[in-house]
Amino acid sequence: IQLDWHVELEGSWPRHRPSVGYCDGRLLVGTMDEQCRSRPLGSLYSVSRSGETTRLHQGFIVANGLAWSADGRRLYFSDTRRDTLYVADYCLDSGAMGAPRVMAVTDPAVHGRPDGGATDVAGGYWSAGVFGGVLNYWDDRGRLARQVSLPCTGPTMPCFGGPDMKTLYVTAGKTLFEMPVGVVGTRR
Repeated sequence: IQLDWHVELEGSWPRHRPSVGYCDGRLLVGTMDEQCRSRPLGSLYSVSRSGETTRLHQGFIVANGLAWSADGRRLYFSDTRRDTLYVADYCLDSGAMGAPRVMAVTDPAVHGRPDGGATDVAGGYWSAGVFGGVLNYWDDRGRLARQVSLPCTGPTMPCFGGPDMKTLYVTAGKTLFEMPVGVVGTRR
C-alpha cells in the first residue's frame, strides 16, 4: 500500500483535526479544534479527487454525523458539542451545499451527544448518542420517533447493511452491535 499526501485542511490551525469523513465521489470532511472543544472553529469541507478543497460551511464546534438522503439531495450532519442536528440541500453533481437548517436540538441528558449518523429511505436520520448509550431515530420532520438503549455509554457510528439493508450496525469502542430496524437504509 502506498500512502500519498493529498491535501492539508486548515493548515493555519495546527490544533485542528478531521472529526468525520465521507465520500460521494468527493471527500466531505468535518473538522474540529482539538485544543479547545468549545470554540466554533470547525468547518465542513469538500475535497475533489484532484485535491481541490472547498469550504462548504464554517462555525461548527465538532462537525460530525455526515449522511445523505436516499436521493442524495439532502445532507444531514451534526455539531456534537452544540447538540444540534442539521440538514442542508445538496447537489451530488456539483458538490454544492445550501445553508444548513436546524433539524433538531438534542439534550445530552436524554439523547447523549450526536455523533455518527445514517439515513434511511423514509427520510429518517439515525444518530449515535455518544455519552448517553443510545441510538436516536429522528423522523423526516426532526421529531424523535424512536430511541434504542444500548449496553454501552459510547456508541459512535450507525451504518446500514445486510442483504435487505434493514440491519443497522452500531460501533462502540471495540464492540459492534447489530439490530434489525424494519426500514431500508440508504447506501450513501
